Formats: sequence, structure tokens, C-alpha cells
Amino acid sequence: MPVTIKSYYKTTPIDDETLANAIINAKDQENKIYQIFKKYGCMSSWDVYDVYNELVSPILMSSVGRSINTLLKQNIISSIGTITGDAGRPVNLYELVNETNETIERKYNNQIPKSIKLDLIFNNDGDIDVEKMVENLDLVLSNISVKFNIKY
Repeated sequence: MPVTIKSYYKTTPIDDETLANAIINAKDQENKIYQIFKKYGCMSSWDVYDVYNELVSPILMSSVGRSINTLLKQNIISSIGTITGDAGRPVNLYELVNETNETIERKYNNQIPKSIKLDLIFNNDGDIDVEKMVENLDLVLSNISVKFNIKY
């Protein structure tokens, strides 16, 4: 059963349909990386990168890093120390936090968010594009209202 995770952060101006597809793809990517940790256990970012490229599809290292960061922030994986990497520098090792799948699902899938992260959006003149930010907020709130059956 996949873990539901906030996976995509809109940092570029894209339309709502493209945003919806990006959110789906990012969530799928995070779930696949979660499954990789579940199957292989303790891994570095580079290990995840290699396995994902070999077994799933091509991926950028920066995408693996973002996914690992999201999994870390949501306490799904944790850093357990470092090893010496190929370049002679320390590389973090990660493993799943000792929680069952059902506990993770309940914790991250069924709670109404207490806060929402919105990125600042600027127009071509360098001013904050409040109108676009309100549109993004409306999209996020409408998705939350549908998921949790809240009138919005």
C-alpha cells in the first residue's frame, strides 16, 4: 500500500493541469523510493539513484535528493550515519523508521493539514503575484476539502 506524501512543490509558473500531473508523478516517485527502502533496507542517496534507474526508470539525482528530503521531513526514513562515498566525502545512510505501513498511512494520509506551504510567486516586473498565489491556495484548499469532505 503506497504512502501518501506531499511530494511536489510548485516553483515554476505552470498551468493547473500540468501542476496536477506533476503532483501525481512526484507522489508516485516518492512511493517508489519508499518501496525501494522497504525492499532493500539501509541505503545512501546514490544507492537509491542506482536502483531507481535500474528497476524503475531514469531519474535525476536531484529528484532522488528531494524525495529523500521529503521522506526525512515526514519521519518515514531517518539518517543513521555516514559512510565514505566515491569522491572520498561522507555520504548519509538512510533507513525506514520503525513504523508499520498502517501507522504511516494513518499518520500522513488521514490528518487534515494544520498548515499549508505556499511559495512566493513573482511576476515579470519582480513584484509578488498575489493573484496567482491566491489561485494556488484555492487549488490546494479545494483538494483538501474534497479529500476530507469539508465544505469550502
